[in-house]
Amino acid sequence: FKRFVSKGNAVTIGQPTTVNVKLEVGQLAESIEVSATAETVQTSTSGNYGNLFPERVIRDLPIVGTRGRNPLDLVLLQPGVVSGANTGGGYHVHGARDRSWNFTLDGIDINETSAGGSNFAPLRTNPDMLAEFRVVTSNPTAEVGRNSGAQVAMVTRSGSNELHGTGFWFYRTPRLNANEWEYNMSEPPLGKRKFIQNIFGGSVGGPIVKNKTFFFANVQRLMANVSRRLTRTVYTADARKGILRYVKGGRNTPAGTPGASVDVSGNVLPGVNLGTYNVATADPQRIGLDKTVQGLVNEAPLPNNFTGGDGLNTAIFEFTTPERERQYDLVTKIDHVLNDRNTLFARVAFGEQNTMCDSANAGESIFPGQPCLVNTMRSPKNLAFNWRWNPTPSLTNELVVGLNKFTFNFFCPAGDLGKISLSGPVTTVSDYSWCNLRTLRTWQVVENLAWFRGGHALKFGGNVRLQQHVDERGSIAGLNAVQTTNFSTSVNTVDPATFGIPTDINTTYDRPAFQSHINFLLGRVGSTTRGFASKGDKFVEGIYDFDARFPEYDFYAQDTWKLRKNLTVDLGLRWEAKLSPRSPDGRLKAPDQLMTVGAAPSTTVKWVQRPLYKDTWLNLGPSLGLAWDPTGAGKTSLRVNYRLAFDRMATFGLSSAIFPNLPGTTLGITDTEFGQGGGRLPNLPRLSPPTTKPSDLAQPIPFSSSNVTVVDPDTGVPTTHMWSLSIQREIAPRTVLDVSY
Repeated sequence: FKRFVSKGNAVTIGQPTTVNVKLEVGQLAESIEVSATAETVQTSTSGNYGNLFPERVIRDLPIVGTRGRNPLDLVLLQPGVVSGANTGGGYHVHGARDRSWNFTLDGIDINETSAGGSNFAPLRTNPDMLAEFRVVTSNPTAEVGRNSGAQVAMVTRSGSNELHGTGFWFYRTPRLNANEWEYNMSEPPLGKRKFIQNIFGGSVGGPIVKNKTFFFANVQRLMANVSRRLTRTVYTADARKGILRYVKGGRNTPAGTPGASVDVSGNVLPGVNLGTYNVATADPQRIGLDKTVQGLVNEAPLPNNFTGGDGLNTAIFEFTTPERERQYDLVTKIDHVLNDRNTLFARVAFGEQNTMCDSANAGESIFPGQPCLVNTMRSPKNLAFNWRWNPTPSLTNELVVGLNKFTFNFFCPAGDLGKISLSGPVTTVSDYSWCNLRTLRTWQVVENLAWFRGGHALKFGGNVRLQQHVDERGSIAGLNAVQTTNFSTSVNTVDPATFGIPTDINTTYDRPAFQSHINFLLGRVGSTTRGFASKGDKFVEGIYDFDARFPEYDFYAQDTWKLRKNLTVDLGLRWEAKLSPRSPDGRLKAPDQLMTVGAAPSTTVKWVQRPLYKDTWLNLGPSLGLAWDPTGAGKTSLRVNYRLAFDRMATFGLSSAIFPNLPGTTLGITDTEFGQGGGRLPNLPRLSPPTTKPSDLAQPIPFSSSNVTVVDPDTGVPTTHMWSLSIQREIAPRTVLDVSY
């Protein structure tokens, strides 16, 4: 037969490439050479619906957005993907939850394993570091799983025998923008919102040892400064002195509303009949205004916007506050060819993404010149080590070992366990709450074996994930590790007669507001709360830490059988073991009785060491389908497929709602007796850890208004049935029409 040569056939991740060879009788010295003969219509697999983004497309598309250059934004361009939803980024694919995405880089997960998201991964990939990535939106074959939504597989670029490099810089400034409408309409008008962003970096790749060892490195740096418009409720000049005003026989109303009491500058409008009330002189105990509260009130600025609050005693201080973003991300990869049958690569990626005064977590400064409330510090790291072995031309084995680790540190600069936070009717600089930190670590081992025998493309493998979720939380038992005090009038009541509140005041709105201001300005405490964590068998002051493990074991077998030249049959089975979380120190507990809707009530339920819910070992997900070319010309295909897929339980729901509220592990104390006795701020007692043993509280008291969130022990694995039908037709060279359901 004549020698057959076919060139220019793209082989991509996650999709078979078929080249139909026609042998012709002739001399051995003769050859037939053709280019790009691989099918454009997919007849070699019934599943794996989606698209490939090759390096050129990723590099050339203008992916420059707020806070970076995120190639994952391209998933929104895929058929079946819609945005605008509730959680996790809001990208849904074919109706799946927006948490149900799986992202991998070089075969290793880069997911945000505690919650997940649809266009977000802790490791910030950028277009210059990727060789390609494929988005499978539906009906994947058995070799991929973990989630029922889209599968996004990315590949890092490699070096070659030639030295190449790139550099880039993207700059954005408000000097090129018009002012925003709401800023122009503000009274007084606000200037342009500042958003200055610099993104710069580059890539370099080449040989270390020609034809044997190659390197590639990429770095990206981002610096962004943005200003945001904020409003705070503050006291007017008279109110901060304890002089409260009210409309006699009417109601306090801010500027710009029907029946307003003041104009936009805070001046009382003509015809408004005012009355006044002196908080200090009306104090029945004749103690007067609280000095601590006075210091906080006077530290706050005066209002500059009277369209909010009640206009007379409270109004708005409006200002712009800065938010700063600082990121760097670095990836480096070494490829080595041992011989013609063995290749290795090692890839390391890490970075930092830090947001100072993080608005997404209400971290902006309280007032200008004050420190940030929350700085969010992110530090991802991802490692991948790959060994590929081809013992024979028809057999390939791939082993990938990797680590996906990241820390989200929600740092509160003002957090202080030795102070007491105050919560009143106006904004003050008095929040010393301790924030939360979580570190997630996933060790992963992936094994893939591909064997081509006759018309069969057989694949076998497994994916083991050993996940660890470590929490260090200031949020404990629904409270905070820092003592917090309010001035509730339902606890420390303000009797109108005793405090001489005028009788001609509006009793529906203004009198309750007066009562709140009276308690706050006099320092009359309502309730005071604090959360305590256990260490051993005692409660201590400090933050709460918890170590939970979430093992996952996945295995698969897949046969893509070329039954005929124009007919391919897919037969696959995936086995996923979804296990209940573990805790190495034995602190993980669950109720010893059924506590679900419809269960019998009980006053003897006790939290004991047992799994939160049952392990589910037999999650078997078949993948069945066929791809048929009715004409045999490679121009048309009909594909049908069925896949049963499973979702994992995100760890964040458990770490935030279950672990820090386990009876016998944490304890929240709420003291209302001091406030009910008329207690004042200077004499406020400091809440200390109780002497009660945590083990004695594993059984809650029989009657209480408290509540504890539990997990249904029969919680099942989220399961999704996928059916698909697709017709493809090549209507012009390199142009395929695809209609799918």
